[in-house]
Amino acid sequence: MTADAPTDTSNTDTFDGMRLVEPVSGLDMPLALSRNADARELIGVVLATEVQRIARHEAGARLGLDPDGVHQLRVGGRRLRCHLQQFRSVLDPEWVSVMRAEAAWYTNALAQLRDLEVMRDVLSACAASLPATDVSHLEPLFLILAAERADARHAMLEMLDSDRYQEMLVALAAAATDPPFAVEGPVHAARLTREITAKAWHRLERDVAALGVAPNDAALHHVRMLAKRARFASEASVAVCGPPARRFARAMASVQNVLGTQHDAVVAHHWVRSHALVEAPPVSFAAGMVAGLLRNTAATAAHEFPAVWKRSSRKKLREWL
Repeated sequence: MTADAPTDTSNTDTFDGMRLVEPVSGLDMPLALSRNADARELIGVVLATEVQRIARHEAGARLGLDPDGVHQLRVGGRRLRCHLQQFRSVLDPEWVSVMRAEAAWYTNALAQLRDLEVMRDVLSACAASLPATDVSHLEPLFLILAAERADARHAMLEMLDSDRYQEMLVALAAAATDPPFAVEGPVHAARLTREITAKAWHRLERDVAALGVAPNDAALHHVRMLAKRARFASEASVAVCGPPARRFARAMASVQNVLGTQHDAVVAHHWVRSHALVEAPPVSFAAGMVAGLLRNTAATAAHEFPAVWKRSSRKKLREWL
């Protein structure tokens, strides 16, 4: 479902050759890394940031008091998995394989609950635009949704209470202090992150070019995932590449967000159709109106995508690569 929007952090200063980087999405802790910093420093900070994100939101997600808690827990896992893959050229491959599998297990345990939370918000927004009499007919669907969320919360709590989860966090925290590098000698962080971001960009650009004039939902979702990878790579670059990397990350976030809106509407549409077909006619009728709104939302976002892509793919945004 739709990921977090980047924080507005336009202030970046320098002091004695050091770049002082204010918090950005994906790198919440202020950094002061040299332009010539080693990749070990940057990777350590990236890992530590995501472990801290998870720790910071765990209690709120457990108790249901943090409206963004489950989302941030999942974001931390997704970023960890992506960063481990993107930095794999300099890390111990066996360690990367194990930790990516653990991060995948962790995020999968959160996926259903997070998707149902987004579903609840999307359906509530649609319901708000219907006549009151029709909204009341949607109550059976919201009860089904609540029951599914309760089951998904139970699964999340089982995961958070497991020894496996704790062991994953301990291993990642240790790696943040001493990244398991597989190469000898220094590795220039800025050069490495520019290469990683450029690779992610080229794959995204290629697949957008292959979309055609009427891309289907699966193709747009695939492009969204590629935009997310390019965004994560460029956000990790901000500490050593500065404002140009931040601007590119924001551009990739705009692509991700418009396609996230499209994807959320598509998923919600399928859920409504599958559950409404077995309900009484008044429920099915109200659900049909919601389904129509969702398809319109998806179509509108798909129609907006080319303009968003045109703005986000400007050459000047990539001059730093």
